[in-house]
Amino acid sequence: MTGQSIETLINTFTPKSGNADALLKVQLDEIAKLRGKATKTGWLGNEVYRAADGSRLVIVTWFQSKEAKEEWAASAEFAAHLARIAP
Repeated sequence: MTGQSIETLINTFTPKSGNADALLKVQLDEIAKLRGKATKTGWLGNEVYRAADGSRLVIVTWFQSKEAKEEWAASAEFAAHLARIAP
């Protein structure tokens, strides 16, 4: 990948009180569901963390390039995912 750098996204989610476990389950299910399509656009993977106090989730995602991240962000699959996790 000469001339390219890995693009890293860090997203923090603050669910309504008591909903962290539900959001965690949804996110993990979505990752599994979208993995195939996302990989084809240059998604390299991600890690999901929950704050010790259960108040937030942090998801770190890596893409092969800025262009790969933008392609995934513009996809219908990602738009549908955003709609599913909307407040």
